[in-house]
Amino acid sequence: MRLILFILFITISFSSFSQNLVTNGDFEKYTICPDGSGQLDRSVGWHGIWGGGGSCEYYNSCSSNPTYSTPKNWGFQFPRSGNAYIGHGFYIPSDNHVQEFSSNDLKDTLQ
Repeated sequence: MRLILFILFITISFSSFSQNLVTNGDFEKYTICPDGSGQLDRSVGWHGIWGGGGSCEYYNSCSSNPTYSTPKNWGFQFPRSGNAYIGHGFYIPSDNHVQEFSSNDLKDTLQ
């Protein structure tokens, strides 16, 4: 029975397809290098949404401000690919709460 389910799963996996509708998913395309906080709009297709006192940060190695460069900024993290990534703040103990959201201009409508 397990073998039949395994074969069925593999068959369905190869016959299905997916599509990437995210614009600039690796954050490599930008209008201006980031030099401060809350500048997600500088990454093409991406927008920060104000939800509780914060907006997402955009980090790129082209930044002249080391706080918003990669890989060393508030911490140390290499980008998965390329030179950029974004950061979200979820909670800061000195604040009551922080909510940071990001949105993207999709290439096509969802179906």
